[in-house]
Amino acid sequence: MLLAGGCVAVQLVSAAPASAATSSATTIATGYTHTCVIRSGAAYCWGDNTYGELGNNSTMSSDVPVAVNTGGVLAGVTLAQISASYQMTCALSTAGAAYCWGSDATGQLGNNSTTQSNVPVAVSTSGVLAGVTLTQISAGGSTGFACAVSSAGAAYCWGANAYGQLGNTSTTQSLVPVAVSKAGVLAGVTLTQITSGDASACALATTGAAYCWGTDANGQLGNNSTTSSDVPVAVSGGLTFSEIDSGANHACALTTAGAARCWGYNANGQLGNNSTTQSLVPVAVTATGVLSGVTLAQISTGYQVSCALSAAGAAYCWGQSALGNGTTGQSLVPVTVTATGVLAGVTLTQISAGGSYNGRAVCALSTAGAAYCWGYNATGQVGNPAMGVTFSVPVAVTAAPTLIATGASHACLLRNGKAWCWGDNTYGELGINSLSPAQSTTPVAVYTGGALSGVTLTQITAGSNFTCALSSAGAAYCWGQNSTGDLGNNTTTNSDFPVTVTVGSPSAISSTTVVTQLAVNDNGAFVCALSAAGAVYCWGHNSDGELGNNTTTNSSVAVAVTTSGVLSGVTVTGISAGGNHACAQGSAGVAYCWGDGSAGSLGNNTTTNSSVPVAVTTTGTSLAGVILTQVASGLCALGTAGLASCWGPNTVGQLGNGTYTEANVATAVTTSGALSGVSLAQVSGAPTTRAPWTPRGWRTAGATTLTASWATRPPPPAAAPGRATTSRSRSPPAAAPRCPG
Repeated sequence: MLLAGGCVAVQLVSAAPASAATSSATTIATGYTHTCVIRSGAAYCWGDNTYGELGNNSTMSSDVPVAVNTGGVLAGVTLAQISASYQMTCALSTAGAAYCWGSDATGQLGNNSTTQSNVPVAVSTSGVLAGVTLTQISAGGSTGFACAVSSAGAAYCWGANAYGQLGNTSTTQSLVPVAVSKAGVLAGVTLTQITSGDASACALATTGAAYCWGTDANGQLGNNSTTSSDVPVAVSGGLTFSEIDSGANHACALTTAGAARCWGYNANGQLGNNSTTQSLVPVAVTATGVLSGVTLAQISTGYQVSCALSAAGAAYCWGQSALGNGTTGQSLVPVTVTATGVLAGVTLTQISAGGSYNGRAVCALSTAGAAYCWGYNATGQVGNPAMGVTFSVPVAVTAAPTLIATGASHACLLRNGKAWCWGDNTYGELGINSLSPAQSTTPVAVYTGGALSGVTLTQITAGSNFTCALSSAGAAYCWGQNSTGDLGNNTTTNSDFPVTVTVGSPSAISSTTVVTQLAVNDNGAFVCALSAAGAVYCWGHNSDGELGNNTTTNSSVAVAVTTSGVLSGVTVTGISAGGNHACAQGSAGVAYCWGDGSAGSLGNNTTTNSSVPVAVTTTGTSLAGVILTQVASGLCALGTAGLASCWGPNTVGQLGNGTYTEANVATAVTTSGALSGVSLAQVSGAPTTRAPWTPRGWRTAGATTLTASWATRPPPPAAAPGRATTSRSRSPPAAAPRCPG
């Protein structure tokens, strides 16, 4: 089963007709500037989407996999193959029907149109495809065409044809499939594979003989000529091949003995024969060095690069830049793709080389169905949020963000257990082990050496000019500004890389404590942590008693929130921090707050600060008899009945109770209007207690995004001495599709 990609064609290890594919089949295809994968019969794509090539009914690019639209022609369809090319994608169903999406300037979608489509359209089955079952599809390169082969062994192509790449004795483009000429060398020949290059195509017969047609300026037809042909010609040499693949201006094939042969353009060493001289006939890829004794099982050609997989599941590349071996130059002979890092212990089953003149990328799949890519990530085609970066070794294709956090002038997210940040970096809040660049407009990876070496992160939260994260092992890490002890590492020195929050003396957090939640306050001056045992610890700024330890002294290490008084015997199940106060929820569904009490922020019917927890008043309020399920930093709480109550400042109507009057005790959020009959599942806000605040909105049961917004937040209060002040707002992460596989 041959899959094409962009200036590439991608071939699976084991050839099989579409009808033999199962719903769990996983294939990958790397195109010009995007990549696609099939998992369990559904397609996902990532990278450039200018022409709708991701097929998700938009033109917004994505650095994580997005689902191809399954409505319309794909409703109820199980896909078996996918092919990514230049500005378009094609796929084949288990029933042998073809679908394409993206650019259609030359009719490459095959639906008798030249209109771009952001969702899949069916390739026309009238004319030559009437009653035909297709077994393989391949989308061509920048000229805009595609080809397919049928269960009867016949080839069909559609789209651009200026170089005769449709193989139908013509150079006229076609908006619907036409039959590749069966006269001449293909008379009586049954084809099993097809592959589309930039302006040429090649096919393999049941006998293992190879045939090509289209442009031949660099010898890519392999027939010892540079004359283009609008009908198939036989590849010279009389070799018996098991696989074939066309790149931009060269082609490669595997012999039945597992040896690689290539022909065509070679300025960058993509033929792998230790030369930069083009060849008009197949030449042997150097089999000494890393390929000594290696049997190859799959080969893939891209733009100026070629790659292959061994029978043992190891990857090798040669040509320009996307070699995956830690370098960004070229190699005229095969080199081993780095098998340490994310590929340690991984067996690869498929490889796909793609790219364009301004950058090359390669992707591969493992036996576990996980995707890995390397090379130039110009538009997210490597599946990584670091745009414009060249990855010289493989990286895992990242899932959609599982958490996102915004600070004053920076933001961070988690993907695959790693942190990425962007925005201002004045204080090292991006955590990249450097203050340069001073800011980044695209996500950059947080430094994973030092404290984060081997660590999987599960939560991230951002303060004014610093960031904190929590690991799967329950350890806390922070980086950025530290003037009031915000990083919790027993210093007040800024850090541009993650440091471990101190455990053990003098910290109140012991070395055996497992932290389950972090909360960073709105002004970014203090942090609180919740342990698995239900104890709360805080560190950082404390002018209003926000650390809850019965003092107003800053602390650069964690201190225990006082458990005498109202918290005596209470197991805390959730925490939040906002303004200069913090709140907690007990296992019995009661709320407690401490710190700045101005404007009624503590909800205890006073406006007095408290350096120890006080109970939020329930008697005579909307919380009377209510068991709480959540307390939010926005001074709101949610009960088991799905009703919300809020307290504190109300200058811009943030209490949602139909007034602009502050409340020292909880008041019910109005349930008429938009919330009529609605049961809320989550509440979130971002208060400041010395200036008006704004909830980000509400999240109703079953919703994945916040559905209402009330006001725009005004400037923050005056800063604590020595700190920059800008406000921040937080919202709960929306549920997002995970990366397939």
